[in-house]
Amino acid sequence: MKKQYIFALLSLFFIHTSAYTQKNLNKGKALDKEYYTEIAFEYLKGKIIIPVVIEGVTYRFLLDTGAPNLITSKLKNSIKTRALKTNIVRDANNKKRTMKVVSIPRLTLGEITFKNIPNLVYELDENIIFDCFDIDGFIGSNLLRNSVLHINLDKKIIAITNKIDTIDAKFDDGIPMTLVGNQKSPYIPIQLKGHKTAKESLLFDTGMPDLYDLSIKTYKKIKPHHILNNVSSGVGTSSISLFGNANNNKHLRGFIPEFHVANMTFKNVATQTTVDNHSRVGTGLLAHGDVTLNFEGKRFYFHPKGKNTVVDVNEKLFGISTTMIKNKIAVGIVWDNTLKGKIKSGDQILSINNIDYTKIPYCNFVTKPSIFKDTDTLHIVYKNKEGLAKELTLIKE
Repeated sequence: MKKQYIFALLSLFFIHTSAYTQKNLNKGKALDKEYYTEIAFEYLKGKIIIPVVIEGVTYRFLLDTGAPNLITSKLKNSIKTRALKTNIVRDANNKKRTMKVVSIPRLTLGEITFKNIPNLVYELDENIIFDCFDIDGFIGSNLLRNSVLHINLDKKIIAITNKIDTIDAKFDDGIPMTLVGNQKSPYIPIQLKGHKTAKESLLFDTGMPDLYDLSIKTYKKIKPHHILNNVSSGVGTSSISLFGNANNNKHLRGFIPEFHVANMTFKNVATQTTVDNHSRVGTGLLAHGDVTLNFEGKRFYFHPKGKNTVVDVNEKLFGISTTMIKNKIAVGIVWDNTLKGKIKSGDQILSINNIDYTKIPYCNFVTKPSIFKDTDTLHIVYKNKEGLAKELTLIKE
């Protein structure tokens, strides 16, 4: 079975950039035997974007613990690299391509310089992630595998060190963290509680800005435990991965009564199934406290903001999900049975609340605050497969 590289992002729709590859990327190291640095980051729609210096030039990288290091072909052509073997890469939607792997002689994060870190090279002309977030690559878990990573969202600072006692935080016993595969992806144990309790080991993924993504594979395992409540189903796609949109699939959406991670309990967690093989905890966790990943010691720590370790995150949802098709906003999945005869997956959305969305740059859907989050009622005009314009009012329930 191929080893797995997984990294994911979520906006109005899912943007997955998982990559499944055969080659070991756990190479390279920091120049100093002992190191500590703090780096200010930009937090944009749940994405942690940090400065990375290569050959004296500062670039923008996404911090993605669910990913291996990756650079664009534009960056690769601008710096010195050493070619390694190519890989057959399968993304989260099971689309395959060959990707080059290169080693970067020197790469600096804050005051730490890493040498000879392998990087996948993304060579397609367009990609929502790189284009809309204006980034040049990913800093992944293969670079962090011998370090301690601390993330403080309130201060918008990450700390990287190889000595956990240099981190300014109070530590309990934490929970075990398993490093998986050819990039040392960080997996942690969680509990899902409904009529019964189920356990799962899943990826902690800073490339995914939601709290919890449920994989179809995991759902099938926990279905007898009746973990998912108020379940609705739909056929379509809301997933965009490294190599494009997912094929249409049947998906489920519902609420987890209780979700336990480290020393926190979240109630009524909304989640939607994905076609990936593994579930994920994302940066939605950071809204409730700081996180420390001790890669070297294989422990995961959560530092709550206050004394309250039980949070109800219940939310209302619209009866459709959206996606991007050919850089246009479109219906991804119709969840509400009362809407299924009126609007379909693939229908283009023309306007929302009298705003003409055909004239708005598509990157605004990815990087700007979502109208789907900020209001409970939407009046949409959409174009169906026959080219006819239709109108519909959506209400969160």
